Amino acid sequence: MHVPLKLHPIGVIRTPHQAPAGTPIQSAYAGGMEGRVVVADRYAAALDDVEGFERLWLIYWMDRVGPFKPRIVPYRDTREHGLFATRSPCRPNPIGISPVRLLRREGPVLVVSDVDMLDGSPLLDLKPYVAVFDAHPGVRGGWFDRCGEDRRIADDRFHRDGDASGDDASIRSRHAEIGPAGAVVVQLGDHCIQTAALRARQDLVDRCLVDAEAAASLAEPIELLGDFLTGTDFAALRSDRPELAGGTALRVELRRQDDGSVGWSVVAVP
Repeated sequence: MHVPLKLHPIGVIRTPHQAPAGTPIQSAYAGGMEGRVVVADRYAAALDDVEGFERLWLIYWMDRVGPFKPRIVPYRDTREHGLFATRSPCRPNPIGISPVRLLRREGPVLVVSDVDMLDGSPLLDLKPYVAVFDAHPGVRGGWFDRCGEDRRIADDRFHRDGDASGDDASIRSRHAEIGPAGAVVVQLGDHCIQTAALRARQDLVDRCLVDAEAAASLAEPIELLGDFLTGTDFAALRSDRPELAGGTALRVELRRQDDGSVGWSVVAVP
């Protein structure tokens, strides 16, 4: 039997996070950053006795994410996974959950820490965190147990609008250009070379999902970017070449070498 869904906000979450890029990807990485949960007056009485709990689950609507994507490259890996095997936000119903620490109650306002959501996120519900129910240490964590990147801060890869487009000379995405012989040129700016390559690869994967005819021509560039992401020591690279650590407008070309490795060079400095 189909039951119509009725969903409405019960408040709003105020945090210091104004943009996706730079926001912690999980509350565990928020470093105690404080926020305020402002519950509508009509629901204030429902907060009675909440002070006895150290942590609360905040359930909220991620109102600024992009459209649903069935396969994505998540923040904590360099490989694609099915969306439902990740915590990535571009879901069919963009509902977020975060176990924040409750510091104190001020009437209908809860002062909390470890916030990892954007400022102004609509609050849908909150529930007490109960360790005997919610904590299951030692359970298998799928690909998270062997994730390919220790990323703790988000970029904006899941919060973009619009579609990639192309022209007759090359296939262009928001963050990459595909040239002759499968070379890929990535655009750096605020992001480091690793994030730029991740964003470029995700753009090309997204294009394959919406343009089946482009899939064959994009297979080699996607593989090139994947090999670069998995085969590069980015900590050493950023240390050796600080201009690749972000904050500099650069265009970097990635190209397959004769020995099968991925080489790179700065092709232009705007």
